[in-house]
Amino acid sequence: MKIWSRRLIGASWGLLAIGYVVVSILSLWGRLGPTRIGVSVSPGTDGAMVVQRVHPGGAAWETGIRPGDILLTLDDRILTPQEWASSGDRGVYFTALRPGTNQILRGSTERGSYSPLLSSSLFFSGFVFALTSFFVFSRASRKPEVITLAFLLISAAWALTLAPAAGQWLWWAAMLEVVSVTAAAVLFYYFFLTFPGQRTIRRKLSLYMGVVVLATPVLMLGLWLYTILVQPSIFPLSRRLFLGITAASLTGGILLLLRSYFSAREPVIREQLRIMVVGTVAPVLAFVVLVLGPLLAGFHAVLNPELTVLGITLFPSPSATLSCGTSSWASAGWYTAAPHTFCSPLPFSSSTP
Repeated sequence: MKIWSRRLIGASWGLLAIGYVVVSILSLWGRLGPTRIGVSVSPGTDGAMVVQRVHPGGAAWETGIRPGDILLTLDDRILTPQEWASSGDRGVYFTALRPGTNQILRGSTERGSYSPLLSSSLFFSGFVFALTSFFVFSRASRKPEVITLAFLLISAAWALTLAPAAGQWLWWAAMLEVVSVTAAAVLFYYFFLTFPGQRTIRRKLSLYMGVVVLATPVLMLGLWLYTILVQPSIFPLSRRLFLGITAASLTGGILLLLRSYFSAREPVIREQLRIMVVGTVAPVLAFVVLVLGPLLAGFHAVLNPELTVLGITLFPSPSATLSCGTSSWASAGWYTAAPHTFCSPLPFSSSTP
């Protein structure tokens, strides 16, 4: 039974790793390509281009365009059936008319697109996370916390790599980004639940939480597909659910980390937990409070979400450098894995009952 479970785990990680390579290529192609406003139109009886479908979360959706509106221009070009056949919904600036009210809706895709520097940083961070996941997964140990960390890192690599394409308003990239972020968040919680400092909790809850961890991203994928393809009107509810799951998982993981730190008795484990607290608590809580919290409340994020995520990935390195007090971090400061992996011995390498 253990052999089969190991094979299943290995196959699952392998599929995610292969998927990361495919997603990287597609995301790079999407980032280099033109942005899309996220609508489908067809000619009306009078030749006007009537919006038939609006992709939830796209630039047109955020502008307030809905089915039945008339798309007038795209990049200052009057939209005709011939123009639509040649360019589709590719463009930056657009205007639409709401019949019956003569209301003009104007929007652009500039707000969501990322600069080349930010896109490159996200791609690079995703690559580092994927490489770190490989090194973690290739360890001889197959303890739950090691496996969880490997899957957490590869999920984060997916999310970081998909972000630039999602910024181009590509619906498939936005959907996969949501699923990847959800997976990374619940794995973040599960990692600290399976941590050696949580043995008493783990015996009671780890099996059930493992099922939840596996089911949550799958359910989120199904919900997002249903929202995009069948019922776009529930998009605000779907987005709020996604934000709630992410915020709760990250907050729960931080609370478990702090519980492990304050309850640890072994000096080595306590020191390594201190490093993790220094490198993790501040940036993750900032992301929850300044980004997820306002979005859940219906306001704009206080900080740019992508820049905040980069802070989460980069902050642990210098903070752990100061905590470890070792020169080896000076040459490895770019490495954005969990900071304790550079301090020996690993906390999850100790034997667990």
